[in-house]
Amino acid sequence: MRLVFIDDSEQSNPPRRGLGPLVAIGAVIIDESQLAPFSGRLRAIRSRIGIPSDEELKWKPAKGSFLRSAGGEAVTDLRRSMLVAAKECDVRSAVVVLDHGAAYRSLSTAEAGLKVLAWLYERIEMSLTDYQDLGVVIADQPGGGAKAEK
Repeated sequence: MRLVFIDDSEQSNPPRRGLGPLVAIGAVIIDESQLAPFSGRLRAIRSRIGIPSDEELKWKPAKGSFLRSAGGEAVTDLRRSMLVAAKECDVRSAVVVLDHGAAYRSLSTAEAGLKVLAWLYERIEMSLTDYQDLGVVIADQPGGGAKAEK
């Protein structure tokens, strides 16, 4: 059995020139037998870098967080170490990003979100087929509050 963790992201005004609003959703797919070993590796990485146990590990650390104040080297170390740990535990990932300003402009942000979700489900299904396995999807609450949840 595979566990599939999904999370969404939006960026209404990306800094890269020529990009419109971005709507994205990603998945991390892990065999249930690798969940504890991967978690142990993450705890060891957290301890080695000195990240407080109550701080959420984010790819882009939030303002006021330990990682933001620790600087770029700590963040780079965390990212690299997490990717190595994921590879060692055969973790797969899939991400779908839609430039809402260039494609599907006629869709509302919610409709664009549903479109990327459908594409992500397709990629999850392909990955589970590769493994010839079943999966359980565990989703984070979407950003944007109650309106986005609907």
